[in-house]
Amino acid sequence: MARTWLLASLIGTSLLAASGCQKDTAGADAKQIKALEDRIKALEAENAKNHDAMAFLQQAYAQQKAQQDEQEAKEPAPDAIFAVDITGDQVDGPDDALVTIVEAWDFA
Repeated sequence: MARTWLLASLIGTSLLAASGCQKDTAGADAKQIKALEDRIKALEAENAKNHDAMAFLQQAYAQQKAQQDEQEAKEPAPDAIFAVDITGDQVDGPDDALVTIVEAWDFA
């Protein structure tokens, strides 16, 4: 019972405090809105001033991206398998040479 009364008194007190502590914010809101409008105008002016430079940079980026994509399309896949022709004579030079050099390659 004491808990219920304590909870009710806390809720009632907080409601009274909230309703009685409101102040007139219309003037403050108008100032904030004006400040935001000024900031938006400044940002729009800055954006308009830099529009040509940003358009140039965007075009240069698009060209570089297209070149990079074209180069990547020409490169083989990292998991590609290539056939190597091993038919024919494996010996280079005369058969009666005094020195024989054996080279071995492992492509695996």
